[in-house]
Amino acid sequence: MSGYLEMTRPTNRCCADGWLHTGDLLRKEDDGSLTFVDRKRYLIKTGGENVYPAEVEAVLARHPAVQEVCIFGVPDPRWGETIKA
Repeated sequence: MSGYLEMTRPTNRCCADGWLHTGDLLRKEDDGSLTFVDRKRYLIKTGGENVYPAEVEAVLARHPAVQEVCIFGVPDPRWGETIKA
């Protein structure tokens, strides 16, 4: 990808030195493989903790009463952000 059509600012944020910077966060496993954790821009910072929505969604999705789930951060005066499902 060389950039977004007629969108200079988003192109400058994601494309640099011939690389596409997606903001994906990965974890390197003991066997050397990579596991997708979440997108950096989705990170919720609440009360000094970093919470990845995908991790919370995975836990809630295991409950038998939950068919679909979506987690996101919303502004909170005390914690900075809080989690909504």
